[in-house]
Amino acid sequence: MAVPGFHPVGGVPADPIGVPRLRSAITVLAAIALAGAVLPIEASALASSPKASSAAARRTVLLRKRVSKAGVYIVRVAITTPSVRGNVVDLKIGKLTRRATIRGRRAHARLRVKVAVRGRMLTIRATAERGKPTLDVQLHRVGALVSTKPGSPATKPGSGAKTRASGPQTPTVVTPPVAPTPSTAPAVPTGSTGSTGSTGSTGVAGPPGDPTTWNQVFDDEFNGTSLDTTNWSTSWFGGHPMNNTSTSPANVSVANGILTLTLSSTSVGALISTNPSGGATTGFQMTYGYTEARILFGGSGSTCNDWPAFWTDGQSWPQDGEIDIAEGLGTLTSNYHSNAGANNSNTVPGSWCGSWHTYGVDREPGVNTIYWDGQIIRSYASNDGGSPQYLILNIGSGEGPSAAGDTMQVDYVRAWSH
Repeated sequence: MAVPGFHPVGGVPADPIGVPRLRSAITVLAAIALAGAVLPIEASALASSPKASSAAARRTVLLRKRVSKAGVYIVRVAITTPSVRGNVVDLKIGKLTRRATIRGRRAHARLRVKVAVRGRMLTIRATAERGKPTLDVQLHRVGALVSTKPGSPATKPGSGAKTRASGPQTPTVVTPPVAPTPSTAPAVPTGSTGSTGSTGSTGVAGPPGDPTTWNQVFDDEFNGTSLDTTNWSTSWFGGHPMNNTSTSPANVSVANGILTLTLSSTSVGALISTNPSGGATTGFQMTYGYTEARILFGGSGSTCNDWPAFWTDGQSWPQDGEIDIAEGLGTLTSNYHSNAGANNSNTVPGSWCGSWHTYGVDREPGVNTIYWDGQIIRSYASNDGGSPQYLILNIGSGEGPSAAGDTMQVDYVRAWSH
């Protein structure tokens, strides 16, 4: 039996106004309690999701570089991130995709690629696994685009520009006005024998002029069973790309007095350098003087396989200069890059690939003179101020006929100073 003035359950006074208030309060408290129970679960689930955490950590930088005209460009990218070493950065440079791993004490990576820029803008996108990447991008035009439409003429090259974007096409010979080119190329080897017993070149080895005016400052005859890592690094900054391939230490070998750089696939090549900032324990750099290597580039006659090169480079490109003493671009060439632009030889006539030859550069104040088999191939003005440069030998792919197993062999590398 109900007691007048009391709620039938629990003895709560009956209040027509208070009951709705009580019900509203209970509803609000229940909602708060429910939210308090649900929210931590959602936060915990988000925190425990590796995909969500990784997506949140990845940072992308988009960079657009304007160029003066369409053409073929060498693009160098220096990447730094605030995260620890081992950070992976995915890059898209125009239509090319590359992956770089941050290494070294300064947590940085560097790579070099050749791209065709068909408009006036090159877009570079970099996405790092951890932290926001910082990019330093430098572009250097090295040639004009070639029309791919059947029957249409190729774009007229600029002064000193390569006339091909890629592939083993034969460039038109353009003799730079400052380059005294001999009327005939040095003779093809006739079977003379070098120190290792292989067929050698007939040219004179060593620096030009009076030998008593030169002092040898570097010499590697590759007489051991492995590469001397005091002098050389075994890849390009920890395996980063060079000349369209990654650079694998596994593709570098020394045996029987010969260094062999192997193209294990069309995407994996090899490189060694004396860069003390790029992996060599002590390394070697020189300013003015003469450096030379005896090399067997793959190919036959005037056709050179892959994308091999013997070159020197400074720590700051292009202002410190880049001397391509011998570079295979379908045919063998010799080129120079600096702040003033590209100064390219295009095809050097002669049968250079598939046999041993010596290749050297005499670097003097304001001028570089290129010697192949002891003969002057070209001479040109330089404007790198004699900045220190290190030595590089590498094999990449995509310029000449390329196949897995192709090699570039080196008998020795030597350098002299006055």
